[in-house]
Amino acid sequence: MTRLGLLLLSAVVACPLAMAEEAGGVVVRQGVRPASAVVGQRVSVFVDVLFPGEMPVPPQVRLPEVPGAQVFRFESQATVLEDRVNGSPYAGQRFEFALFPRRGGTLSVPPAEVILLDRQREAAGILSGQAAALAVRVPPGLDASRPVVATTRLSLDQRWEPSPPGGIAAGGALRRIIIREAEDVPALAMQDLRGPMPEGVRAYSDPPDADDRSHRDTLIGRRLDRITYVFETAGEFRLPALRQPWWDLGAQTLRQAEAPGASVHVQARPPDARAPVLERAGRLTWFAYPLVLVTLAALLWAGRRTSKAILAWRRAQRRSERAAFRRLRRACRGPHPRPAYAALHRWRSRLGETIGASRMPDAAIDAAAGRLSAVLFGGASPTSWTSADAGRLGARLGELREAALAAAAPTGDATRLPPLNPAVRSSVPPRMIREPMRRLP
Repeated sequence: MTRLGLLLLSAVVACPLAMAEEAGGVVVRQGVRPASAVVGQRVSVFVDVLFPGEMPVPPQVRLPEVPGAQVFRFESQATVLEDRVNGSPYAGQRFEFALFPRRGGTLSVPPAEVILLDRQREAAGILSGQAAALAVRVPPGLDASRPVVATTRLSLDQRWEPSPPGGIAAGGALRRIIIREAEDVPALAMQDLRGPMPEGVRAYSDPPDADDRSHRDTLIGRRLDRITYVFETAGEFRLPALRQPWWDLGAQTLRQAEAPGASVHVQARPPDARAPVLERAGRLTWFAYPLVLVTLAALLWAGRRTSKAILAWRRAQRRSERAAFRRLRRACRGPHPRPAYAALHRWRSRLGETIGASRMPDAAIDAAAGRLSAVLFGGASPTSWTSADAGRLGARLGELREAALAAAAPTGDATRLPPLNPAVRSSVPPRMIREPMRRLP
């Protein structure tokens, strides 16, 4: 086995040394570690760029898209190297990409592109690494159709606001905050947490907060999810437990991290405060009735109730699925991937609130947005995203939206959306249901 490994290593080194004669002696070596992995496991793709003597200017290294995998590059992942090639001293850098396979089978890792720079940081030449094959297996019990987490450590914590859940009246809301951390797993690789909703409860998910940081060559992915539950009626409700499956690389077994559910007692709304006023008005003498009615009408007209209702209606319109999709289509008219990704996340959340999580075409949306995700998180240059790419994405998402709304409409009318106005009856301040912008890497 050792001899075979040495033969493979010599084959990897031989190719870049042949190219070195054509590029002023610069050596490029590329490899993957480990050579086999489970779906969702982090695989390191190394690209070593060595210069004879000393390195004049650090080169630029780019890894093309890898079909069936996500690729991440972190700025801290560059290590200074010193080596000897054919007895001569060489110096350079090692560039590392984190690759996460998303399907089983054999993945082909394409050659990296190395752009050599002169001292004015202008392109002076282009070299290539070497292609590599990666064997990926899917352990029993894992659903590879959804994001898979494979790690040695994963933690899940949750809290409720208010805590403990209680003291809620009909029309009120409860917020659930779930925090997950995992080693060598990017936050965006963790799946969305969904569960069945009891009748009379609506769930609204904010875009997740993703935070990836590197500590001593170990990637720590942290994802924070906020879910707001709005209770439309009084009664007893059981909110579901939410589970994050993950493959334990150390024990080689499937585990489940669970956020326990909660039982919530929702009280009936208090009676209208105007009822005692009207009751006392009934006991007034007949000549006072016109005065009371005029006074009440003036108070209602001049009060803030009407303006609040109008503002709530406008907020609901801005938060509707229809408005979110209009913003998404506008974002898909230009060559800017980040606004398109942010708008896609918001529309996806609104569509799930409208038709229900069980009817969401998640796999189709992920497939449609695959090119966009690769540009933002796969190491590709943002300038490679064009207006044509954006237009194709918008058109495809429009088709998926039409089909999803048509399937969810009870009368077959795909354009008629259910009312979505929790702020009118909610006792929660508007800031609790306002959607924050997710920070992109």
